Amino acid sequence: MKKVMALCIVIMSSIMAYSQTEINIPYDSITGESYYTEVKETPLSKDKLFSNAKVWLATNLNSYKRSVDLEDPASGKIIAKIVNVEPGKLLTTTEKFTITIDCKDKKFRYKISDIVFETVITVGGKTTNHNVTMSGYKKFYDDKFSDATVKRAIELDQKYREIGASIVKTMSVNDDF
Repeated sequence: MKKVMALCIVIMSSIMAYSQTEINIPYDSITGESYYTEVKETPLSKDKLFSNAKVWLATNLNSYKRSVDLEDPASGKIIAKIVNVEPGKLLTTTEKFTITIDCKDKKFRYKISDIVFETVITVGGKTTNHNVTMSGYKKFYDDKFSDATVKRAIELDQKYREIGASIVKTMSVNDDF
């Protein structure tokens, strides 16, 4: 009986902690699109920041050449389109998003945008497609649509914030070796 009571307390505690998790998925109030962006000041030159951006992308992308749409050292801008596919027998999920990094002397900005999730479900030879944007997950979260979608919105918000933190960390390195 004590074990059952202890298990119930643990379950209730985790449910209460989960229900108190708050997120703030950023979005453009005019377009309604979700994005993650940050501007950081640094003592580094535009050229060094641009080089660091290339290092981050090369380290974190499966294929730098296939993913990078724009690489302009003169303007200090790099745009990469990322596509992650998780295939399955009945369910294939594709995540797509864009990372833009702008570099200027002593500052840079990253922006993660155009976030879309495509799910293809195949059952009995019939295929259906479902697309959800990050803005859609924001709405699911705000409306408390279901526990599963709220949990997924929290996970995705954390994922994109971690990507942003990783970009900031790499961009701040002054290693001229």
